[in-house]
Amino acid sequence: MATKLHEASTVPSNASSEHDTLINIRRGELKRIFRHCGVPEIDILNRVEDILAERRRWSADALGRRINLTFQDKLLLGIRTIQCVDRTPAEVKAHFRERKRTRDRLRKKRLRQMAMPADGLSVRARDLLAVLDGDWIRSTDLAQKVEKRKPFRRANGRRLNKIALRQAVHRACRELCGVELAEESTEMGAHHERVRLIRKRR
Repeated sequence: MATKLHEASTVPSNASSEHDTLINIRRGELKRIFRHCGVPEIDILNRVEDILAERRRWSADALGRRINLTFQDKLLLGIRTIQCVDRTPAEVKAHFRERKRTRDRLRKKRLRQMAMPADGLSVRARDLLAVLDGDWIRSTDLAQKVEKRKPFRRANGRRLNKIALRQAVHRACRELCGVELAEESTEMGAHHERVRLIRKRR
């Protein structure tokens, strides 16, 4: 019985503590907003406290309407606990989710570039990597694209024959895929043959 009474007594205390933390965060956010709006520093504190005192508990949406917070200012000032008036919560959430995806893609790209061996790639693989982009390309089209490039010629400068060129491109592709700088796929051709595709990893 004593344990239950103790647990019950701590719930309001915890809730009150969380509310106090939220108030302090919002106090800092409101100060940033008013500074951004050009409110004199001497008036900012009083204006923030006056707004917070208007209600015992402000919802994010109501507080956003009270100060007319726009989505642009929300992003610019890093406001997290107050809702903007020109985007729905779902739209704001979708924006931050997409921004995180973009950030993660860039981070993975940087990690792949950092992991790129300094001298581990052959000249042909490096040249092929410069030709590739994020779009799929057929290996036959890729061979035509690189056949005039110096790394895919013979030592005497003459072009490789079709079989040798195809093999050289295939080896360079496998080399790039092996270090995860490129990726391969297949599709069915017009005559039901398997066609190899390759692109630079995004």
